[in-house]
Amino acid sequence: MKLIATFFLTILLSFAGSLFFPWWIIAVAAFVVAALIHQRPLKAFLIGFFAVFVLWGSQAIYLDAKNQHLLATKIAFVLPLGGSYIMLILLTAFIGGLVAGMAALTASFLRRTPAKKIIVKDGFETRKQVVIKEHNF
Repeated sequence: MKLIATFFLTILLSFAGSLFFPWWIIAVAAFVVAALIHQRPLKAFLIGFFAVFVLWGSQAIYLDAKNQHLLATKIAFVLPLGGSYIMLILLTAFIGGLVAGMAALTASFLRRTPAKKIIVKDGFETRKQVVIKEHNF
């Protein structure tokens, strides 16, 4: 259940943010969702990646179909894609997914960092104990 909620929340925040902000808002959205809903690092990366992959892929397909694939085909000829608009759409979705996945992975790793070091003094001895606990955002 947490995976599905994280997936759709990432899509929703990325889409809503992209209406008002530059393209890189997908990284901020994926970071915020992964920071609020804690997942293991691999799951956080995969959810962020596939959420934005689906979002950008579906947006690219929708916009590309509106002009009968003319612009995407021309751009695919400029890039070394052999004129394949499908490969251009997949490349677009992959780049967006990679950005969001890395942002979600960063948030997941940030929650696992050590909180602080405590110095305990016993008479003349001083020893350091590292207390590892997850940050709660």
